[in-house]
Amino acid sequence: MMRINVLILITVTNLLYFALASTSVSALTIIREYIAPGAQFKSIGGQVTAGPAATTTVGGGNLVDLFNSAADTWERAIQDDHTVTIQFGWSPIPLGAGVHNVLHQGGVPNRVTEAMVYFDNDGSTKWFLDPTPLENSEYQTGTECFTFLRARRVNSGRIFSSGVRAARAVDLLTIAKHEIGHAIALSTWNALWVSKNADQGIHIHVPRPFPGATVPTDPQGHLAVAGTLMEGALVAGQRKLLSVVDVLVIAEMGEFSDLNLNAEAVEMNPVNRGC
Repeated sequence: MMRINVLILITVTNLLYFALASTSVSALTIIREYIAPGAQFKSIGGQVTAGPAATTTVGGGNLVDLFNSAADTWERAIQDDHTVTIQFGWSPIPLGAGVHNVLHQGGVPNRVTEAMVYFDNDGSTKWFLDPTPLENSEYQTGTECFTFLRARRVNSGRIFSSGVRAARAVDLLTIAKHEIGHAIALSTWNALWVSKNADQGIHIHVPRPFPGATVPTDPQGHLAVAGTLMEGALVAGQRKLLSVVDVLVIAEMGEFSDLNLNAEAVEMNPVNRGC
C-alpha cells in the first residue's frame, strides 16, 4: 500500500510545468448516463442491477456531481474528437471500491465507445463525497511526484492528503477519475491491451510526447508508477489528480494525440523521485 512519507504544507512556488500546448476546443465527449436504483446496467458476462446510494459516507456531496466533475477533467485532458458513453451508478462490489467494464469498442484506431462504471454501496467502503469537487480545500497537504521518461524529469503524481473530514474515507472523486481512465482506454478489456502491453509496459509512440519511453504496468491494467492516478494502490484519506504520466498512457492506449498533459496542474510541494 502506498503512503506519503513526506508531509509538507503547500507553499507558493515558481515550478515550471511541462505542457503540450493546444488551441483546440475540447473534443472528447463523455456522455454520462446515471443508472437509477433498480435499473439494469448494460453489461457483459452477467446482469448488474443498480442499487441505492451508499450510506457509509461523509461530506454531503452526491455521485452525479462528482462523476460529472471527474468526466469533465478527462475531457480537458484529451482533446481529440471522440465520443464515449459511460453508464454509472451504485452497486455492491465484494472487493474494491469501483469497477469498470468496456461494453463496445472499435474503429480505426480502435477506441472504446461505450463502458460502465459503478461504485460500492455494500457498506464495506467509507466514502468521502466532496460537496465542492472543483477545489481541494478539505486537504491540507499537497505533494507532487516526478519520474524520468527518456531522461526527462516528468510529473508522475499530484496527491492531496491530511484531509480533515476525509481523513479515513475513500475519495469518490479520485475513484471516479480512476475508473473513467480505465473506461476510456487503460483496460484489460481493451482489444489493444495485449499488443500495447506486450512486455508489461506501455510504449509511447509518435505523435505523443516522449516517444520511445516505456511506462511500466501491472497485469490488472494499472500503472506500476507510484503516485499516479492510474496505479492500483488508492489509499483512504488521499485525493489524486491527473498526472502527466496518466494522461500520456491513456493517450497511447486510445491513440489520442491532442493533449493537455497538465489538465490538473496545481502548485504543490515537489518530491524529486517517486512518492
